[in-house]
Amino acid sequence: MIKNERQYKITKAQLHKFEAALTEMMKPEIIANQENVLLHQLYVDAFHSQIEEFKEEIQDYESLITKPILHELSSIEALPSLLIKARIASKLTQKDLAKQLGLKEQQIQKYEATDYSSASLSRIIQVSQKLDIKLKPTRTRKRVKSLTGSTSLMKLNVVQEQKDSSKEPKLH
Repeated sequence: MIKNERQYKITKAQLHKFEAALTEMMKPEIIANQENVLLHQLYVDAFHSQIEEFKEEIQDYESLITKPILHELSSIEALPSLLIKARIASKLTQKDLAKQLGLKEQQIQKYEATDYSSASLSRIIQVSQKLDIKLKPTRTRKRVKSLTGSTSLMKLNVVQEQKDSSKEPKLH
């Protein structure tokens, strides 16, 4: 997952390098000089796979910064990814979020790099409040067992309210 503008630029640059290398690999004179055709095909397939992965990550990042977000939070494990996506969708840099929380940019970078594993619950709540994340229970067919042993039919929809839709996305 691309988590910031720097990673976005690096991923785009890597995509171009891989595409150029693949183009070079596919030249007839390169293919003709291959002693092991199967090994060459494995390299080609690996490059195709990596290129597709780069494209998906770039598309996901661009989608986050151009469209409002509505996600279902099906498990608590998905919360860190949701916080990162919400920050990106809010058009906030890690530095911007850190400033709003009274932290250093490096702290937000650490939280996101480790999927908020070192963040306290109170810090996660602060981050979600700054990002205007709201949890809305909705009915579902899936039964969920609570800590008390009772079951309920609940899931959470996560809605991020757009503060200012006039902000232009930063695509390069």
